Amino acid sequence: MKYSVGQAIVFMHESGGGIIREVLQKGIVVVEDEDGFKRPFSIRDIAPVSVSSVKSIPSDELLLESIGLAPVKKIKKVSSSSALWEIDLHIEELVDSHANWSNTQILQRQLSSFKAFFNNACIQRISKIVVIHGVGEGVLKSEITAFLRNENGVIFYNADFRQYGLGATAIEILHTKR
Repeated sequence: MKYSVGQAIVFMHESGGGIIREVLQKGIVVVEDEDGFKRPFSIRDIAPVSVSSVKSIPSDELLLESIGLAPVKKIKKVSSSSALWEIDLHIEELVDSHANWSNTQILQRQLSSFKAFFNNACIQRISKIVVIHGVGEGVLKSEITAFLRNENGVIFYNADFRQYGLGATAIEILHTKR
């Protein structure tokens, strides 16, 4: 996965996320987190986030705020309920190279990215997420479904095929029950 300056990400091994401020040597980026600190991260320790919103997002601060990562300052607050987080779990979107990886290693990386993304959405009180897993043989979708069946307060179903095709799952998180 190639990351670019200004791209929103979530952290894989801690809660929260931020915006990429600098792309250093291969595999290292500088991320400005929700507290305004700039920290280096390996691209293995972050995952991309796509944010769709009813309102346009004109600035980095509003982008962070819309996904619940920035403190409210003088910017008009965008409700978390109007934000939609998406993650594309195709392995090419998660890592630069997976040439020597086994199918098991690929699946483990995809699942860990999904779980970190899901947990961050819960922490940030995002109400709806879309997971793009592709069609393939259905192994990744089955693993995601098995995980979600063990979670309380979630509803999941096939995402709108007109927008995502047949390879995506929409998840609604009912925060009142979590």
